[in-house]
Formats: sequence, C-alpha cells, structure tokens
Amino acid sequence: MLETRGEYKTEFEAIRSSGAKLEVGAETLRKWVRQAEVDAGHKPGTTTEESAAMKILKRENAELKRVNEILKAGGFLHGRAVRHAARCWSRGGGRPLPSGRRSGLI
Repeated sequence: MLETRGEYKTEFEAIRSSGAKLEVGAETLRKWVRQAEVDAGHKPGTTTEESAAMKILKRENAELKRVNEILKAGGFLHGRAVRHAARCWSRGGGRPLPSGRRSGLI
C-alpha cells in the first residue's frame, strides 16, 4: 500500500483500492497504515511495542492489586501480624504470639 500511494490521487483511493485487492476493509487497512507510520517513527503516537509493554504492565498491576486485597482481607498486612511473621520466618518456625495465640501464618 505504501509503495503504490503515488499511483492514486488521494491516500484514501490508494487504501480503498489496496484493501479491495487484499480483501480487507478500507478502515482496517487505514488503521494498519497509521500504526506502521507510528512504528516507523514517521508519525507521533504509541508504537506497537509500547502498547504491548503497557498491556503487560496493566495486567501485572491488576494482579498485584488483587493479591494486595486478598492479603488485606486475611489480615496479613496488619502491623502485628507482619512483624510476627517476619520474626518467625527469620527464626525458622512458627512461634506463639506474645498473647499466647497462634498466628496461623506458619
């Protein structure tokens, strides 16, 4: 499509003609051409690579938020439980809380 652009009066005609030959809708081909121009650095915008990286980061962020909510619901982020767990893990086993209750963490 990019190579034959000069054979047509307008870019739209080139896209419509090329789309018909490729059996692809004109709007779909137009979007592909625009993305190719961005990826090549000819036009400003978000590249395909940047878009893929953003998608991964958004998925990871959502997972971290989900895990954080689970931990909050379980009380694991409560200060006393965290301190106790850290103390127990560093000593190699579960030890009773100062009040005599078991933490249930280990």
